[in-house]
Amino acid sequence: GVQKVGALNNRFTVYKNPYMLENQILVGYRGSQFLETGAVYAPYVPLIMTPLVYDPTNFTPRKGVMTRYAKEMVRPEFYGKIKVHGLDTI
Repeated sequence: GVQKVGALNNRFTVYKNPYMLENQILVGYRGSQFLETGAVYAPYVPLIMTPLVYDPTNFTPRKGVMTRYAKEMVRPEFYGKIKVHGLDTI
């Protein structure tokens, strides 16, 4: 998954997403106020476990887990994508 890899000028936190293309950078702004956010993750049903059920093919006991949540991009102007070209020639 996404890993924190460092900081630029001790000011900007840098994360690496192994699923992004190598020549793309995603930048985002997070403000100091609650409403200064670009995206919202809002879980409204916490993690719930199902009762124990038995798999009918091999009678293995199983439990399931579930959650419900909403994700919404509320301020897309807080994000930008940078495409990098020609760094291999430096």
